[in-house]
Amino acid sequence: MYDVDDAGDMIHIRHSWSEIDKLKSTKNTDTRNIPVDHLTAVQLMNQARLNPEFSEMSYVFYAPHNPKEPFYPGYYADVFYKALEQIGVSDEEQKDRNMVFHSLRHFCATILAQRADMKIRKKLIICVILCQIPGKNIYMHNFL
Repeated sequence: MYDVDDAGDMIHIRHSWSEIDKLKSTKNTDTRNIPVDHLTAVQLMNQARLNPEFSEMSYVFYAPHNPKEPFYPGYYADVFYKALEQIGVSDEEQKDRNMVFHSLRHFCATILAQRADMKIRKKLIICVILCQIPGKNIYMHNFL
């Protein structure tokens, strides 16, 4: 589902996808709202409109072989592991260092925490606090 609000600069996470179950509710059935800057929201909407099956039920990142389905989650992991291989990280080293696709999330959070200026860090702290208020439904992991 494209669920991009380019007027309100928000991405709404209402569903999950698996190759077995197809479209389903999120793992805890909660809707999450992710604030994004306006340019990102507009670019995501433009990407969604490229889908030949564009509608309220279409995907922003659709499968080339079937625009009624999203890119399979495994696609991103496959690209990640291929990139690791190309830079010389062996399968053994990946296992020893527990390098999985999800590691990128932690890596990005660490870099952001180390390099973001204080103004950005303060905004993130406020967001993290707001995310913990029941009913707010803003999704962001606490990494500060």
